[in-house]
Amino acid sequence: MSFITVSHWATDEVMSEEDINTAQDRFIPMIISAGASAVQMVRTGEKTSMVISHYADTETAEAAQAKIAQIRGQASSDFEMKLVSAHAGEVSASG
Repeated sequence: MSFITVSHWATDEVMSEEDINTAQDRFIPMIISAGASAVQMVRTGEKTSMVISHYADTETAEAAQAKIAQIRGQASSDFEMKLVSAHAGEVSASG
């Protein structure tokens, strides 16, 4: 069964288009190289966002977590963002 992680982020400043482009060009490939099969970054507000990462299975997701922790630390530093929360689990239904 596939596995999903979701992380919620907040910043004091409105994210610029340049920040979004940097995330697209730099961080999404890093997450995929860690083992994700797909990644979406969603702007949930002017100063908030979430990252949804898809993995083929639980084992792949678990194997990626050390690298994901490093990527999250780097994103937090580069964008002066705070990781608000992170959730993960196996997909139980899909359409």
